[in-house]
Formats: sequence, C-alpha cells, structure tokens
Amino acid sequence: MKKYPKTVFAAVILMFPLILLNSPENLWAKNLEITPFGGYRMGGDFELNTGESLRLDDSSSYGVIIGVDYQENTQLEFLYSHQESPLKKQNGTSPNETLFDLGVDYFQLGGTYLWDYDRVVPFLSGGLGATYFNPDSSGYSSVTKFSMSLGGGVKLYATEHIGLRLEGRGYGTFMNSGGAIFCGGDSGGCQVFVSSDVWVQFEVLAGLIFKF
Repeated sequence: MKKYPKTVFAAVILMFPLILLNSPENLWAKNLEITPFGGYRMGGDFELNTGESLRLDDSSSYGVIIGVDYQENTQLEFLYSHQESPLKKQNGTSPNETLFDLGVDYFQLGGTYLWDYDRVVPFLSGGLGATYFNPDSSGYSSVTKFSMSLGGGVKLYATEHIGLRLEGRGYGTFMNSGGAIFCGGDSGGCQVFVSSDVWVQFEVLAGLIFKF
C-alpha cells in the first residue's frame, strides 16, 4: 500500500485539537474519551469501462474515535476508520478476479447525542469529512472525496473511566455519477467508474472506551 501524503497526517493530527482550543468553552476541562476499535465493513460497488461490475470484499476494519463533552447530552467527536480489501470483478469472463487491493479511510468530524441512563448510554452519531481511496496497484491514482456518516449504538460503562462502545454506522461518499474514480494502471487510462452519486458502505464496530 502506498504511503499517505504528510499533509493527510498533519490534517488529522491538527484538526480536532484546533477545534477544541477555539471553542467558546474550555472543553479540555471536560471529559475526554478515546476509543480504539475493531470493526467489519460491508458494501462498495464500482464498474469497469467494459461494463463489468466490481465490488469491494466485505472485511475487517479498525480505527479510533476521540470524543469530548460539549453541551448537555452532546459530544464532539473525531473518527478515523481504515479498511483494506480486494476489489473483485463480479461478472464477465473472469468473475472473482481481483483487480487490485484497495484501502478506504474515513476521516469524520461530528457529534453525538447521548441518552444518559447511568452506565448504559444509548447514542446517535453523525459526521462530515473525507474518504481517502488508496489503490495498491500499478500506479493507479489515489482519490479523496467528501463524505458523511450516520450511526447509532450504546456505551456500556463498567467503571467511571472504562467502558465498551458498540455501534453501527453508514458512510456515504459523494461522487460524480458515471465519472472515473481510479486512473493509471498498465493501460495508463481511466478504467474504474462509479454508477451513482453516492458510494455507500456500512460498518459495525466495538471499541474499548478510556475516559479521562
């Protein structure tokens, strides 16, 4: 897999702290939650210029969620989630042939609304940000697109500082319908296209909450 540009890492590292520091309230004085998680990602269709359909294999994912109390029953959150999976042909002369492995990374900044029932806390979450597509093959170009996410789940606290987060989340990445998405490769042209305006994936995840 190709390395990320340094600007991507810089944006991720700086974005969330800068928002907190520029908040009208002193958010650092409030509860901070860090949740590393593992998950399972589903969905993701493309097509070739030959008309053959492509699908990203369902596979495991991992990432981290950083949240901080904002107002009553709400938190600001930053989410990073990574998946790497084969992009396979679904029909044509070579079904199940892998075109290349594809890394899909979500960077989402948003918020969460929580219902507080002591140690069992249901929630709804949402975010806006970017999706980074990173093909691992023959010079295909990486692509960054605007995206959003919506989800919900429950937080289960064993103690005041340790808990478990269970969540399901849907991601929508905004595309140009019929437009090329990955260019390059052995042919030097654009071979992979999207057939809709929104590219959709779903993720279920579980993570250990560390609350400070």
